[in-house]
Parts: sequence; C-alpha cells; structure tokens
Amino acid sequence: MTGAGMMDCKKALAEADGDFDKAIEILRKKGQKLSAKRADREAKEGVVLALTNDDRTKGVIVKLSCETDFVAKNEDFVNLTKSFAEIALKEFPADREALLAADYNGMSIQDKVTEQIGVIGEKIDLAEYASLESDMVAPYIHMGNKAAVLVGLNQASNDVYEAGRDVAMQVAAMHPIAVDSDGVDATVVQKEIEIGMEQARAEGKPEAMLEKIAKDNGLPVCRLSPTALEALQAYSFPGNVRELENILQRAATLCENQLIEAHNLEFMSMPGNAEAVPEIETTDHADTGPVSGEMDMDTDFSLEKHLEAIEIEAIERALEETRWNKTAAAKKLGMSFRSLRYRLKKLGLE
Repeated sequence: MTGAGMMDCKKALAEADGDFDKAIEILRKKGQKLSAKRADREAKEGVVLALTNDDRTKGVIVKLSCETDFVAKNEDFVNLTKSFAEIALKEFPADREALLAADYNGMSIQDKVTEQIGVIGEKIDLAEYASLESDMVAPYIHMGNKAAVLVGLNQASNDVYEAGRDVAMQVAAMHPIAVDSDGVDATVVQKEIEIGMEQARAEGKPEAMLEKIAKDNGLPVCRLSPTALEALQAYSFPGNVRELENILQRAATLCENQLIEAHNLEFMSMPGNAEAVPEIETTDHADTGPVSGEMDMDTDFSLEKHLEAIEIEAIERALEETRWNKTAAAKKLGMSFRSLRYRLKKLGLE
C-alpha cells in the first residue's frame, strides 16, 4: 500500500502497537521529515511521460524528478509517474499546483510524493506539468523517458497524427528554446546577435553590415514559397536533421521580405540529389572578391565580361584539378553541386 520496505513497515507497526492506520501515518511523517532534510538537494534525474486520450484531442506531460538515475530507471518509479500522468489526463488540471492537489487513492498527489520520499530515501518532486488540447495531439517520449513532447495540429487523421509524431521527434532532438520568436527572451536574442556579429567579423564581412547579417542569422519568421517547398520535397535528405536546419537558416539569411524562394536554398553537394532538385533560374551574382591581374582601361572594357572570364578560369581550373569530377569541383569552389551545374550551363561550359 505504501511501497515502504518490509523492515520500515515492521518498525512502524511496532511503534504503532499494531495499529495499521497509525503505522501508515508514521511512515508518512517519516517521509515529511526526509522531505524537509532533502529540500536543498538537487533532483536532476527523473522520468518524463506524455499521454493522450483515446481520440487524441488532449494530452499531458508529467515530469517526476529524483536524485539518481538508479531510482529513475526503477519500474515502480516509472509506474508512479504514469499513474500521476493518468490522473492528469483524466482531471486535466489547469496547472502543476492543481495537479498536486488532485486525489490519489484517498490522499493528494503531493502527499503521495512526500510518502515516497520516506520510502525511497531521495528527494522526489513533481517538477513539471503541461497540457495541450487541439484537433489532433501527437505525443513523443524520448528513449529512456528523458524527454517528452506534445504537438497540437488543426486537422485530424492518421496521416496528420504521424506527421505530428515526426515533428515531435524532431523537437525532442533539436531542443528548441521556444515555439516561435515571440517566446524567445530578449537577452537570448541579443546574445545570439552579438555572437553572429563576431562570426561575421571573423569572416571579413564589412563592419557596417555586421548587425544586419547577425540579425538575419538569428530568428526571422520566414515563409516558404511554393517553389521552395517543392524543391525541399524533391531533395533526398540523408537523414540528418541538422542539414535541414542549416539549409533553412542560410535561406532565411539570403531571402528577401522573409519569403524563402527556391533559389535561396543551397543543398549539400551529394550524388543522387543533383537531379532531384528542380533547376532554378536565378539572378547572376558575380564574385566580387579580390581580383588579380592587369586591365587595359583604354580598350572597350566590360566589368561583367571581365568577372565572367575570371569565373570561367576558376571553374575550369577546379574541374581540371579534380579530373572533371563536378561534385569535388563544387566542393573546392565552395558552392553546391546544383549551383555549379547552373553556372556551367549559364557560362556555356557543359
């Protein structure tokens, strides 16, 4: 009933002169004393569970913390967390305090937690509680019950549920600090801008552009155009979530008016992906880096043709050095395979 060890129960019964109810009260008081003694300890381990109701319109997350991984992996501790989550799903309390006050077999959940402190001998705390209600709620529990995520969607079907599960899995993997930019603390934004400015400065970017570059690499709220979405869907990702994140972060920097177009997407140069991505016509941006060599300004000079000639020379040199391996040449030139293929076509080098 209490989950206490045999010797603890025997001592409590002896102290209570065989009075069963009084023995239970003694065990609870023992838990209260231990709770007070361990109040300043850190409970960094624990179990996090997510549950949804049968029609998947409501979901809850409950985190029960403890001091050691040994306790967190104990089946009884996991089941206790699950029982708290089931009560939360049934009662759907507004907040953590309301959940702690909920009934648990004739006592409050808070009293049950205190009782278990006496049984286990560690600090235990119902540390987190969250709830979500939507047309469709998809849960995900990370391996080892170390993290849990709920995703709410505005449509309901099996396909939508599976998509929500995939999103929840990525959320657990990427550890986002907020759902959107409005939820990010201003100090975090400022810190990221400062880091971005330092990175841009190290890359030799103009001082006057540092803040804009840093902000563009921060947390813009961007939308995908239909052609950009089509390009992403056609691209064969290798399974690395970070690649998608990097592609979108770079596209967010390159796009205008916070609308990501297909030509803003720069995919990794991977064999097999060259044909998967639709060919995108883009504006011809020439390399404006340092240029060596002498120019005869007295002749009919065209800066565009001169830069084009330099670009052709650089591409041909890279192709020759890589024995015309376009993938290797693209890497050597610091561009994607798709971009190189476009430049070859544009410059008539195919």
